[in-house]
This record gives sequence, C-alpha cells and structure tokens, in this order.
Amino acid sequence: MGVTKKKPSVELALVDRYQIHVCAWPLFGLNRLVKLAHRKRSGILYCDNVMRMSIAITFSKKNTVTSLCTIAHDSPAHVGVYGEPRLNVANEASEADLQRYYDDGTEVVFSFTPKGGKTYSIDSDMHKTFDSGHRYMRYRLDELSRIGKAELTLDVSAYLRSGYSYSGEPPRCDFEKYRKDDNRKNGARPAALNLVGEEKGFGVWQWHVANVVGGMFRLAWELQPRGQSRASKTVNLETLNAELGLNPRLAKDLHNFILTCHYYVAGLRSLRKIAAEMLTDEAVLRRSIEAIEQTLGAELVHRTKGKGVILITPAGEAVLDWWSQFYMKWTPLSRDFTASE
Repeated sequence: MGVTKKKPSVELALVDRYQIHVCAWPLFGLNRLVKLAHRKRSGILYCDNVMRMSIAITFSKKNTVTSLCTIAHDSPAHVGVYGEPRLNVANEASEADLQRYYDDGTEVVFSFTPKGGKTYSIDSDMHKTFDSGHRYMRYRLDELSRIGKAELTLDVSAYLRSGYSYSGEPPRCDFEKYRKDDNRKNGARPAALNLVGEEKGFGVWQWHVANVVGGMFRLAWELQPRGQSRASKTVNLETLNAELGLNPRLAKDLHNFILTCHYYVAGLRSLRKIAAEMLTDEAVLRRSIEAIEQTLGAELVHRTKGKGVILITPAGEAVLDWWSQFYMKWTPLSRDFTASE
C-alpha cells in the first residue's frame, strides 16, 4: 500500500496589524490634466480623481520569519502611479521590479526583510483609479502571514466637501476568506463575510477582520454631484450644448481648445508653439477658440498682446470639465516642453 506524504508546512509570518488606508479626492479644471513622465510612457493623462493608498504592516515581536516580503501596487494600463512612492525603509525590490515603475508608471513594488516588532509602510498616489462607475477595489492579504487584525479605511471626505453625495447606500465592504482547498475551476468562490462599517468621521469609513491568514477585502461605493456642477456655475454651458446640436463644426473647435489645454499643462504657453505641435495653423486655433468664446460670451484663453503668452481662464476650465464627459483622450508627449519655454 502506498503512503501519501504530507507536504512540509510553511511557517507563517506573524503580523499584529495590517492597515490599508484609501483616500480619494476629486479634481477640477486644469488639475484634471496630469503630466506623467516615464521612460516608455509620457504625456498628459485626463482624470477626475486621485487615490492615495497607504499600507502599514506591523510585525509581531514574536515573528521569526525573515524571508523577503513584497507589497505591489499595480493598475490597468490607462492609469498612472503619479510620483515616487513613499517608503519608510529602503526598498529591496529587484532591479526588474523597480524598472517597471520607471518604464510606464503602472506598477510599484516594495520589498523588505521583516523584523519582529517593526512597521513597514508605503504610500502611493494613483490617478484615474476611481472614475464614476468604477468606484470599487479589491485588496488581497498575504497568504503566508497570520494577521491579528486587518483594517481597511476609506476616506471620501474631500468628495463630500466638494458637493458630492452618496448614491443610495453608503460605502460597503465584504471579506472573502482564503482557503487552501478552494475549487474555482467552475467559477465558484468561497462565501464572503459582509462587514459592518464604522463611520470614524465625516466621510471616513472603516472595516476590520481579526485572526486571518490571507483573504480579500472587496470594497465598493458610488458618489454623485449634488446640485449644480462647478462648471455650470462659471459659465452658461446650456448655450454651448444647444449650439453644438446646431453646429457640428463646434465639436472640432472644442477638440482644438481641449488640446490647447493639454499642451498648456505640458508647459507650452503660446498658441504659435501649440499649433505647431498640433500640426495646424495658428489662425485655425485662434478661430476655434474665438468661436467658442462668442458662443459663451466669455473669454476662455487670455492672450497677452505682442508676446503671444496665453493663460487659461476659469471659464476655459469650466469648458474643459464639461466637454470631458463627452470626449477625452490621452495626449502623448515627445519631449519635455517646460525646459524650452
């Protein structure tokens, strides 16, 4: 008779506390155009939100496991991790892992050798993570650690202060336990535990689980603007909307103006140079801007006489916000314009 040998058990790292803190806030106007510069991907990314994810892992004083631990923040290809991640200890990630961030900014890897009683943390800012209709996230805990308490905190107070409100119910979260014998070949998933959230402050919610090995938090929420939008408070956009239905040419004019905003954020400050990058004539660009200004009765771009220097006005930012709901694109940049201006 054959004997089935058991696989040697893996010693689990002991974690006292695992904290995940997610803070999201909206962007408006020119702040929605974010300049990203990475080795393989540089340009202007349109987004209306930023997420800051902070992870802090405190190991137990009794922990004896010293194998390398890794925290990875990744995102879909259309999202950029903006700026260098902030770490509280030196990063022991491989050169290949580090290079992926510098290549396109879509992944950050933080590796460290844990010591008992010490806390390891990383903060990362990501743009375009929580667009409307996509305000949800999943966070998988380490399956090689026994965690005394895992906390997930969501902070959307900046949205509420900016005139948003919850769509229906407040944020909700459940927790899917990890089981070694999970059979997911047929799409089956283990039952999830609905967690009761605690409102820790204005727009700040927290959920927690205790004594777990691995598992996954699943968080979802939705917000909607309350009352009149910021853009419509600045100019009468209904006039622009009505004219767009009668004059198809206005769509091209709006496209030219939005690209002007993109290159403005990139560092160009003259219509002549912007027109050259757009491979069009400066007169065409001026006519497009003037057509929108005449329709609205408001100045979108302030032009300095003689010097050709421009400034996007609040009315221009309002048009940018309004038009972005219909059409917005990624604008690649071939070089750093800031240095040449």
